[in-house]
Amino acid sequence: MSGLSNRFVTDPAAGLHSDYFGYLCDNAVSSGVLYVGKETEQMKWYQLDEEEVFKQLQTSEDGLSEDRAKKLLETHGPNKLPEGKGVSRLKILLHQFTSPLIYILLVAGLVTAVLGEYIDTGVIVAVLILNAVVGYFQEYKAETSIRALKSMVVPKAKVLREGREKEVHSEDLVPGDIVLIPTGFAAIASILTAMALDLPIPYVAAQLLWINLVTNGLQDVALAFEPGEKDVVKKPPRNPKEGIMSRLMYDRTILVGLIISAGVIYNFISALDEGVSLERARTIAVTTMVLFQFFQAWNCRSELESVFRINPLSNPFLFYSMVAAFLAQIAVIYLPALQWVFRTEALSLADWVKIGLVALTVVIAVEVDKAIRRYGRD
Repeated sequence: MSGLSNRFVTDPAAGLHSDYFGYLCDNAVSSGVLYVGKETEQMKWYQLDEEEVFKQLQTSEDGLSEDRAKKLLETHGPNKLPEGKGVSRLKILLHQFTSPLIYILLVAGLVTAVLGEYIDTGVIVAVLILNAVVGYFQEYKAETSIRALKSMVVPKAKVLREGREKEVHSEDLVPGDIVLIPTGFAAIASILTAMALDLPIPYVAAQLLWINLVTNGLQDVALAFEPGEKDVVKKPPRNPKEGIMSRLMYDRTILVGLIISAGVIYNFISALDEGVSLERARTIAVTTMVLFQFFQAWNCRSELESVFRINPLSNPFLFYSMVAAFLAQIAVIYLPALQWVFRTEALSLADWVKIGLVALTVVIAVEVDKAIRRYGRD
């Protein structure tokens, strides 16, 4: 079993697709497995533990055999959503005349025609025709491009088959497959620490998915737009024998990972000691991890320069992506529908203050590390 992945099991009753989430198996996810599927009259999957889920789906911790996966694929068909009929050209053309502004122009054209102002009528009709032609070709080209992109992009997933990791097309996922979800070093370290201390797992699998999405989605792309550092031309060239990950990156990854995992576990244990529910303690752990990652994203803007000397708006993509991600985290904590999906509970102001103070430790630690390295370089 991969130590850097989490797993979820797929269900034949779910009509599971790569973008579908259904009921979550509370007992199973507490041990690192997420069961995704629909509740049926015959089986309430979320009430089953991990072993019972494996038994019902005739799978195991080693995953399905290749022969069984092949038979299940033949039985259930490809794991993909049914594609609707494409928009016809006639519908695209008629859609150009559904705007309120177009209605106004049509009425104006009719009125001018009745009044005998045929030149004005001709101008209005010409505008309507030109708008329809331009809009038609734009929408038709967009539809064609989308279809072409969908045919080119084939999502893939890592599954466990016969005890070995294997990458397959998402369409080839079958009921009972164990799908491996990559997780960061800090998350794995906090999970292993919790297990060593005989504590509940600090996150359910759906929460780990959320952490990966909200902390790695927009921010990774936004950091690509980070302006170059002023003294970059003064830096010595890298050792040609050095890999993609430099020694500094290795050291800082370990440092940050240990700090984040320690902070998450500290807040998680503190919440449990206060007697709150497990779901609220996990909400605190998840939010701590998310804020840690937000602060670390700012730390990553420069290897050596202090984050306090960098203009927050010098990379507007990162700034606004962080705002959007934070609002999304707020929604997950306080919106009832998302609370149900991600097993979260509302946090108090005191919870937020404690989480924020703990998460700020990563900024302090990295600032100290940067200062030491700058001093050593000088």
